[in-house]
Amino acid sequence: LVSASGNKGEAVHDYPASYESVISVSAVDRFGNRAGFSNYNDQVELMAPGVSIKSTYLSGGYRSLSGTSMATPYVAGAIALVWSFFPECSNHQIRNIFARTARRKDQNSGGCDEKNGYGIIQAKAAFDALNQFGCDFGGEDSIPKSLGAFGGCQQIRSLTGKTLTLAPTESPTANATDP
Repeated sequence: LVSASGNKGEAVHDYPASYESVISVSAVDRFGNRAGFSNYNDQVELMAPGVSIKSTYLSGGYRSLSGTSMATPYVAGAIALVWSFFPECSNHQIRNIFARTARRKDQNSGGCDEKNGYGIIQAKAAFDALNQFGCDFGGEDSIPKSLGAFGGCQQIRSLTGKTLTLAPTESPTANATDP
């Protein structure tokens, strides 16, 4: 499950995003900075574009909207797309691979923190990691059903072994004008 972290811009837990079994998503702007409205906490796992996103709107047509609810479909769609190529992987393995391949704005920081989770989702890097290392790169699917997922920065705490050495994915360029 994937859910928006919330738009209060505070260190609060909104639900369902803060349940351990849910991937909590915060929003970034076109420069990769965490959006000021994004909630942050120990359960935020991934980030995706969520500022000035063109979307369909209730009254018809399109509008530019901002929010963690705009970022969440990026994550859900990327996970669904990549997983469709590797259906033999478990949901835990797919989740862990996306956490391991997320890109931090500060490339030197690595890891995970409550403001940024593991970083910005990188679908191609996740695909490449699965292609190169297989599902086991996401860890063994041995988490007892009674424990479920850990969530947030605790999600991949126990993964050891292979290190990720993939070629960097080319970053898209930001267009400062709104078409």
